[in-house]
Amino acid sequence: MLFSFLCHPVDNARPHVARVTIDFFQHNNVTLLPWPPRSPDLSPIEHVWDMTGRRLLNLQQELVVAWNEIPQEDIDHLIRGMPRRVGECVAHQGASTHY
Repeated sequence: MLFSFLCHPVDNARPHVARVTIDFFQHNNVTLLPWPPRSPDLSPIEHVWDMTGRRLLNLQQELVVAWNEIPQEDIDHLIRGMPRRVGECVAHQGASTHY
């Protein structure tokens, strides 16, 4: 069987104990691992979400620094160029422009 090497944690969540799920596991010889309900310490994905959140916080801080480092002169230049950009967009009927 394709799934015979799997060991699946079952924590009594509805999707894990549904008849169709249990039938699938039995039919494919999937070993079930009893798992305490509401046990985030045992769930690897909870730790992955935590690591992701910490990295995103660092990324957010880096984005704020990068944003603050953009010279106002560059922003002003972009704003002054808007009439040209809009005109070219209209001329191209909304298609891509060289900008």
